[in-house]
Amino acid sequence: MGNLNRSAILLLLLPVLHGLKAQQLPQLSQYAFTDYLYNPAVAGSRPFFELRSVHRNQWVGITDAPRTFMLSANTPLATNMGIGGYLYTDIVGPTRRTGVQFSYAYHLRLTEELRLSLALSAGMVQWLVDGSKITFRDQGDPVLD
Repeated sequence: MGNLNRSAILLLLLPVLHGLKAQQLPQLSQYAFTDYLYNPAVAGSRPFFELRSVHRNQWVGITDAPRTFMLSANTPLATNMGIGGYLYTDIVGPTRRTGVQFSYAYHLRLTEELRLSLALSAGMVQWLVDGSKITFRDQGDPVLD
């Protein structure tokens, strides 16, 4: 019976594990100013056009420290809809990630104080590695050659 339970659990988890990926969002600390980045359903939830720019420079003075730049915008389209998008560049050591995302949001009013917001997003990310910034600690060591 134990093998059957293990097999059933493995069979149920297999589809989940196949597509399992961690989120690849830039590291930002001003969450109040970047709510659209973490939740695209925010697009158009406020009755005005929003344009935001964020810059984060971690570990000032350390070579190749993480740097992140982001520009986002979102606006309402109609009473219950909104659109938005953002562009970001995240540089950490020899790697550079540049991404863009666009979203459409629909806001459904459930009660006077309660709304359900849903979003559909599509985006693209480009990863680059600058090989000239990579140095190997034991490069040229005859023992390792």
